[in-house]
Amino acid sequence: KDKIWGIGLSMWDEERFCVDKWKGQNLLGKILMQVRAEISVQNQNTEK
Repeated sequence: KDKIWGIGLSMWDEERFCVDKWKGQNLLGKILMQVRAEISVQNQNTEK
């Protein structure tokens, strides 16, 4: 239910599937997606 690092909802709350209803900033999720994107780009560059 963390409102800074998470979405501010419990994992059992049905609203967790609707981004518009999130009560938190989800910073950890945003960071995770950014890191995944950077790793993907690095992998594409090393495959060439």
